Amino acid sequence: MNFFFLFFFLLNQSYAISFSNGDTFTSHKLRGSITILCKDNDHSMIKNTFNCEDEQLFPSSFDYFVDDFLDADLLTISYRDHHGDERDMSLFYDPSNYRSASKVNLWANYSKHPPLLHYGENLLSIKAMKKGLTVRRQNFSVFVEKGSNKTCNNISLFTLDTNECSNKNMACSLYFSSEISCN
Repeated sequence: MNFFFLFFFLLNQSYAISFSNGDTFTSHKLRGSITILCKDNDHSMIKNTFNCEDEQLFPSSFDYFVDDFLDADLLTISYRDHHGDERDMSLFYDPSNYRSASKVNLWANYSKHPPLLHYGENLLSIKAMKKGLTVRRQNFSVFVEKGSNKTCNNISLFTLDTNECSNKNMACSLYFSSEISCN
């Protein structure tokens, strides 16, 4: 009897490729400032303060594609970017970990790979392959909503890298990768 129940349960499962963080994300604009202290080549102290802004996706700007029952080695994703242009991307799939071999850039504009998502509904067409043969095709819908603007705490850091002292982009990258609190 238990075997019959398990068989019936497995037949009725809906297997779907998705993101590990689900299908709904929220984008927040973050603002704050960082004061950077460092020593230059003459061992003089340099102090600069930068106002930083970023738009980040919550719960994460990078995520894995996951599926507990997919036996594939490659995923091909077709989507429309924020300009409305058709794009394709491929990534390896690791069936032993039930996820893509690497995280996908969902939102970050500064990454070397263009972001996969934009505001509103995002329709992804996914083709899973194993040894060159298609094992599954699926459409996947992801929604990104605009969140609130958030002000983050100001921080001060000391660095040995003089580039971080003088380069706003590097300083702000350091700021947003630090433990900050935003309201």
